[in-house]
Amino acid sequence: MALKEKRWDLDTLFEHLAPQGHTISLRTLAKMARGEDVLRREVKDVEKVLGLTPGSLDAGQETTEKPPGVNATNRITLYWAAPHSNHSRNSRVCDALEAEGYLVKLPESIVQNAARADGRKPDSATIRKLCISAIEQSQCLIVDLDRYGLDSAWEIGYAEANGLRILGLTQDPGGSLDERRVNRRRFDQNFMHGWQNRFSANSMSELFTRCKDKTVYVGGSFKNDAAMNAIRRSNLSDYAKNVIIPKDEITRDLGIPSDREISWKASFKARQMAVDLLRDSDVVIVLLPNYGMDTAWQIGYAEGHGIEVFGLHSSHVSGPDHEDLPFWAHWMHNWESKLTVTSLEILIAVLNGFRQRELFPKASFRRRVA
Repeated sequence: MALKEKRWDLDTLFEHLAPQGHTISLRTLAKMARGEDVLRREVKDVEKVLGLTPGSLDAGQETTEKPPGVNATNRITLYWAAPHSNHSRNSRVCDALEAEGYLVKLPESIVQNAARADGRKPDSATIRKLCISAIEQSQCLIVDLDRYGLDSAWEIGYAEANGLRILGLTQDPGGSLDERRVNRRRFDQNFMHGWQNRFSANSMSELFTRCKDKTVYVGGSFKNDAAMNAIRRSNLSDYAKNVIIPKDEITRDLGIPSDREISWKASFKARQMAVDLLRDSDVVIVLLPNYGMDTAWQIGYAEGHGIEVFGLHSSHVSGPDHEDLPFWAHWMHNWESKLTVTSLEILIAVLNGFRQRELFPKASFRRRVA
């Protein structure tokens, strides 16, 4: 699209529109012709009907009406972590945040843009790379607390390892104590977890050489005693420098009997211990074929720190095919210490306060994942 001294070439514009029978707001076209500032969502409409990649009409003019105090040097990029299928909800949040002058990384839009550019839907490995890149370009990750699942749990862990600020949004504050069902899918159906290119072993012996002289962290449900006992009885410790079964370390240090569950009062200390053990490890072994929300967080956090992650298929892995818990009960996600808000309006107010006080980290994260 041509620009003439910050004015759009309307003849060229109509050449593209007329054959396709598209219409666009005359108000938007008039403002573009005069070189005036235009709302980002209005430019997105123009890009959509022209079949252009979003952002391609930004050059040469400012396309967002910014609130007072917002300028190019303090523009904050946000990543919205939520299921891609919640189109209307995701779009509503995105539009509200963009109207406040934020740049929003919306995963479903990222995937759609890539599909338009390549003429086909990207595969799961490509989607993962696109989303990882978007997280690394962001300063804050906002989680849809009412809907998020295993892939979002991975994103929280990866973002936290990269130093992003993590915020949670619930638009159903009265239901925050209610149980949410999260289906525990087979491990390779969680596309953000990277199993497309990650090694998984069918027996413990296949991991011996990969774990030689390394500190190994075993990731899986604390309730899965059979699988943990199989690890304890194996010869893995003869090869590895150290084998960490986090439940053993935590219950011993906190003085909790090994057959008793960790209470919510002890969960904060337990989480900090688990994070320290994880961060000091060289390898994480994840018990397959499925796992829950806390393990998903650990995989993302480990990968964000450049720690190798392998899978181990174990006949001892068992349990329900879903989790029914309120969001705050995913103890590795640490919602007790993270800021959560109960409306979009409050979220915007909080973000604006952080922005004005420059409390967001700089978006200077290096890529760790191929």
